[in-house]
Amino acid sequence: MSEVKRHIGLLLLSVLALAITGCKDYEADNLSREPVSVQFAFSLSSTRDGSHTRQSDGVVSNTAVEILKIVPMRGGAIDDSEVSNLVEVVDKTGPAKFYRYGYCNMQPGVDGCLVYAKATDEGGLEATLPEEVTSTDDISFAPTTIYNYTTAPADGEAWDIAEALTAVANTGGWSTTTNTTLKNLYNNFINHGYDLPGSAASVMAWIKALKEEAGKMSGLSGTDETLRGTLAKIAIPTTLPNYPQSVGLPDGAAALRWTTWTDGQGKHTGFMPQLQTTTIDNINTVSRFAYPPAKYYFVNSSIKSSDTPVDLASLYNTNNTWEGVLQNFPIEGVTDASRAIALKDPVQYAVAQLNMTVKASASPLKDDNSADVTLGTEVFPLRGIIVGGQRAADYKFEPVSNSDANVKFVYDHQGMDGRYLTTTATAATSTLVLQSYDGEDVLIILEFENKSGQAFKCVDGIVYPDTRFYLIGRVSPDDFVVSIAPDVLPEGAKDRVFTKDYITTVNMTVTSLAKAYNVLPNLLTKNLEIGVETTPQWVAATPTPVHLN
Repeated sequence: MSEVKRHIGLLLLSVLALAITGCKDYEADNLSREPVSVQFAFSLSSTRDGSHTRQSDGVVSNTAVEILKIVPMRGGAIDDSEVSNLVEVVDKTGPAKFYRYGYCNMQPGVDGCLVYAKATDEGGLEATLPEEVTSTDDISFAPTTIYNYTTAPADGEAWDIAEALTAVANTGGWSTTTNTTLKNLYNNFINHGYDLPGSAASVMAWIKALKEEAGKMSGLSGTDETLRGTLAKIAIPTTLPNYPQSVGLPDGAAALRWTTWTDGQGKHTGFMPQLQTTTIDNINTVSRFAYPPAKYYFVNSSIKSSDTPVDLASLYNTNNTWEGVLQNFPIEGVTDASRAIALKDPVQYAVAQLNMTVKASASPLKDDNSADVTLGTEVFPLRGIIVGGQRAADYKFEPVSNSDANVKFVYDHQGMDGRYLTTTATAATSTLVLQSYDGEDVLIILEFENKSGQAFKCVDGIVYPDTRFYLIGRVSPDDFVVSIAPDVLPEGAKDRVFTKDYITTVNMTVTSLAKAYNVLPNLLTKNLEIGVETTPQWVAATPTPVHLN
């Protein structure tokens, strides 16, 4: 019996030993080996082989760039290797910058890396880049809203303007007059079929137009003549806040509506600021407007390595191209023998760029009443550009969906000086945007100011002197003509209007003023007044013709 027990015991020990040995072999195959200490090299560049143009050449070398995050990857997943100790940044031609990091602890098997950077003098993008990144889902980017309200603040500038216009409407006896001419004038003043423009400039112009209309009336007598005279002498307010420009919005985002409402102070009738122009699911609110994105940079690159020490300082001094540096890194990925590593691909722009020129097809142009509007040389200055299709982006700076739930419209009013609507094309105007969704049309809206001294009829009313108006264009990826080498065009670029790290160039030709807007309509609806012909191209030197009428 004892001999049987002894054999059973030996058998159990043998099985246990095999189990332990097998476990150790399994763990050895799956646990990371000891990290290696390596130098880490990569480049940041705004050019690619000279075959096409991106953003202006001086933008990298002349702008401070902050490296925000370096995320090692293994097999497409986040790895916990450590990158630290920036040693040197070398400005090179191209333009480009070469970066050298001191001894970093990298796990063997690491085969890629994400790098995020931005120009330190830029703003306008909400970046989610947590200190501890465990998944690519932790990283995201979204346009920054300019004015995040759905109703106007009670003590805000929009109400100051609304109350000034309400005071005019409440001129004694006007609302109750029985005189047909004066009553029609009143009804047109409080409601002309559309939301009234709610900017300071538009309200002052609206009051001025009322005064002029009352001043031209004749044939009245008694109390009617007294009322007419009072209206003709109403003072035009000169101290209104410069809303909505004061909060960074286009004038066309401000609207007023004559209505009745109740609040804590009771029931009111008058002009109310409108921050949303529809109550349907796709609500068009002022919170749709966003700043142009910051100048971000990004790469998702594979890693090259060397199992012998590399003198990066010397390589940076003797090489102006990253390809020259990479020749010293012949091995794919990080191994337990690695002594230095480098990113194969340069860090490039994570945002796209719109380059645009504008001209008129002729002068004069026709308005919505077929009346002539003479352009002159400096009568319609370009004041801003609005670009649609801006959505939250993932860790690759690509839109996460084509939903309109949180879509934004970039509003850029910088760098427009000296650009007027004439029969000669303006100098190019540029703005930054995020990559657009595949297969989706993108709206481009032009904001002009009427300095002609002449009012003209538009889609939703009258464009008075010194007020702003809007012409809407639509660019479709279906209209693009690809005229650069297929191997240079990035994957999927021909299917979208904007692609990160690339320029979309557009020439816009205004052929009519009949479809201009006072108040920006619901830009999410399909029923916009648009007259556009476009043949987009992926060549910055050959702009895309876009006609607005």
